[in-house]
Amino acid sequence: MYVYAAAFASDKNAERERRRILSFSRFYIWILAFCGVVNQFVDLGMGEGYRGPIKEYAFLYSHGTFMVASVVVMAAVFIANGTKKNAGYIGLSFLVLALSMRIKAFIFIAAACTLMFGYRKSAVQSRRSRASKNSLRLYMVLAIVLVLVYFIARNKVASYLSWGAVAARPALYIVGFQIMCNYFPLGSGLGTFASSISGEYYSPLYFTYGISNVSGLRQSEGFEYMADTYWPYIFGQYGLIGMTTYLLSLYCVFRDIRRVFQSSPNAFSAALSLFFYVIASSFVEAVFTNATIVLIALTLGYYLRISRDQETSGTVVS
Repeated sequence: MYVYAAAFASDKNAERERRRILSFSRFYIWILAFCGVVNQFVDLGMGEGYRGPIKEYAFLYSHGTFMVASVVVMAAVFIANGTKKNAGYIGLSFLVLALSMRIKAFIFIAAACTLMFGYRKSAVQSRRSRASKNSLRLYMVLAIVLVLVYFIARNKVASYLSWGAVAARPALYIVGFQIMCNYFPLGSGLGTFASSISGEYYSPLYFTYGISNVSGLRQSEGFEYMADTYWPYIFGQYGLIGMTTYLLSLYCVFRDIRRVFQSSPNAFSAALSLFFYVIASSFVEAVFTNATIVLIALTLGYYLRISRDQETSGTVVS
């Protein structure tokens, strides 16, 4: 989808579509932000319970995850169009993301803020002819993002580790690693673990590894939680070779983002923030196989390339 969308970025109607997407995003984020603030004080039926004093916000989406994905894409649209003139809209996007109380939303905010600060237009232009220093700047930004991710997600990770194999998500990770070792190097095979298919016919591996009675993985409960992670699905079913292949594929996408967008600071910050969001989400949802990835791939491959062209031609001012 990412490659497919890129093929249409130079379409003659691309600029018109870019303006339409931007206008809609500006209008929609006001609605989301207004309802999000009101929902904290009046019960609009748009929440998913409380996390501390904050009511989790999901708007009218069936799950907060889908709202977060939509807002993340809109934030990328605003960033790519220019951080200064869209500062208010970016702030509204971050407010809505914060109200969702999702760890991956805070990771996106941290990544976007770090990239917007680290890749201001003047800093990149002054070093455009010095590739090694640009690379050093990128690695420094990546290091800062990783440190921020550690502090944001460490309590959640510790919570998962404390549950061990008695909860669905950590159980899938633990058993997935065991399967990867026991079925080295190709894994247990397609449709055998941590996927909808494996739950639909209920793979014998759930009995073999003693997780058939774990809440969320029982045969009587369907297969919703079995397909709620991504990496166990990869290293369990496809083993070390499959895992390595997927990691190389992600590296190729990262390298392509860097090649395509780094000359355009705003578009580069937006694209790399989306990439970080996808990676963070992949640990807690099947982001590469659900509808979210289609939206993000179209944004990366189509909208952000148009914004890059506008920024480099001087029609979009940071």
